[in-house]
Amino acid sequence: LLFDHRYKPMMYNKNQDDDTTNRTIDNDDHDESDGMNFLIYMHRNCVDFREEAVDRIYYKMLSEGGQALSQQQTPIIHSGGCRGKSGNATIELRRSQRKNTWSSNRDIFRKYRFCLVMENENLYGYITEKIINAFLGGCLPIYYGTEEIFYVFNAKAFIFYNISHPEPALERIWYLENHPKGREEYQRILREEPILANGNQTIIDYFSFSDDVGGGYLKRRIRDMLGLPNQN
Repeated sequence: LLFDHRYKPMMYNKNQDDDTTNRTIDNDDHDESDGMNFLIYMHRNCVDFREEAVDRIYYKMLSEGGQALSQQQTPIIHSGGCRGKSGNATIELRRSQRKNTWSSNRDIFRKYRFCLVMENENLYGYITEKIINAFLGGCLPIYYGTEEIFYVFNAKAFIFYNISHPEPALERIWYLENHPKGREEYQRILREEPILANGNQTIIDYFSFSDDVGGGYLKRRIRDMLGLPNQN
């Protein structure tokens, strides 16, 4: 169920009373409703292309009359130190000092409609937990990295942000966030689009590290490559 469909759809709402003038917001104070906020950007490694992407999204929303940012109702929230190239596009989410875990990231991500989860670099076969955290949280991932991602995850279940040609991704984000039909499509994506590219076959090909997942197919392949015996 987790990999075939979203766990639950998020309600599309906007908080008419958000006050973003102080440029910071406490994790315990901002709206807890699923999908109430626009976008979360949570990184400690401030890679230039990610920082530029934050600014591009921000200014795209402003230039196209996006309600979310022009009225400062649901801004881009940053956590982890990185805040965009200009430093003007985000508001800081002040978090408790507890250690970050998959579950704590999931609890934060569930409060947002979009999660910016771009890899540190584009390397063949390099796919980290970033996009998985977004899926677990129920937000729509905005992703950049190796195009092998399309072998693992359904291309319709996330937005691929090509840093060399970002306009299609920017248009897509704006449409899903601001256009009435786009908001309907956003909800449909969360409800209906499978996360994995090829269902159970994807689990077998990429996630079968133990015998109880896909019969341990990937585990056996790795052991064969290392010259280790496989136990039945």
